[in-house]
Amino acid sequence: MSKNIIIKAVQHFNLITRHKWKVLKLCCKAEIPYQYTVEMICDYLAASLIYNGKNWTKDKPLQYWNKTKATVPMNSQNKAMLTDVFEQVNKQGIKKTITKSNLKNLYHQYCEPVEKIKL
Repeated sequence: MSKNIIIKAVQHFNLITRHKWKVLKLCCKAEIPYQYTVEMICDYLAASLIYNGKNWTKDKPLQYWNKTKATVPMNSQNKAMLTDVFEQVNKQGIKKTITKSNLKNLYHQYCEPVEKIKL
């Protein structure tokens, strides 16, 4: 009887694990909505400012992003947008980069599906 319980537990674990991987793979393919993309950018910048304190420079967010982006489970369009944002912060600073119009333009440039764009 205990063998059956163990086998069922292992099967259940395998099912849950496979399901989580499928969900994770789908999330990696899905486009992240604008509001959450902006929130993520602000989180990265805030963490960079807090963790580096007085040693913070404009290139710190880009350095961290370049070091970690390969391990972030995110689709390529959102990764490209974040890379561009952090490159802009590196060149222009936070105040000129983090504006509603700039972030909206970048989001539409990188993340908006082609079928939604009517030229």
